[in-house]
Amino acid sequence: MSLPLISVILPIYNIENYLPKCMESLFAQTYRNLEFIMVDDGSSSKCAKLVDDYLKIDDRVVVYHKENGGLSDARNYGIAHAKGEFMTCVVVFITVKRLAFITHSGSHLLFLLYFSLSYPRHVQAVIFTQSVLTWTRQSFLV
Repeated sequence: MSLPLISVILPIYNIENYLPKCMESLFAQTYRNLEFIMVDDGSSSKCAKLVDDYLKIDDRVVVYHKENGGLSDARNYGIAHAKGEFMTCVVVFITVKRLAFITHSGSHLLFLLYFSLSYPRHVQAVIFTQSVLTWTRQSFLV
């Protein structure tokens, strides 16, 4: 069985303090057929350089730089450029503990996501979710 490509879209705007931990957690996933779309939404030069550095670390990383348009605009930009059969958006304050591919059938993908969430005020939460994605790239762009 061929495992589908999953596009992970990361809107980026001046979050250099949180980005390394998030990216390390994504690179460590055992599900390997992932594409990481980092959309720099007009960040400062320090954050933009950090984003570009990830191109050298992992060949699954794709980076786009654009003028600031806000979180939703950055997500939509990433969705428009995604190559994956399935996709998800990750907020950079998230450290993904485990992304486990379970099964897929047609346009449905079942996976388990276990993550911790770190807000700028250092509030911690651990959440276990079971999600069924029913979107393809085409259905997002309708």
